[in-house]
Amino acid sequence: MELPEPFHLPVDHLTQLLAALQAQPTVARERFLRQFVEAWLV
Repeated sequence: MELPEPFHLPVDHLTQLLAALQAQPTVARERFLRQFVEAWLV
């Protein structure tokens, strides 16, 4: 999953995103979260 730059997530969208991530396999979830954090720290 690619993130547009810059990205802003309202709380309700973030909640939906986290729920969708929980349904993903662990490897996919960790990969997405790593990309999310790296993009956020830039």
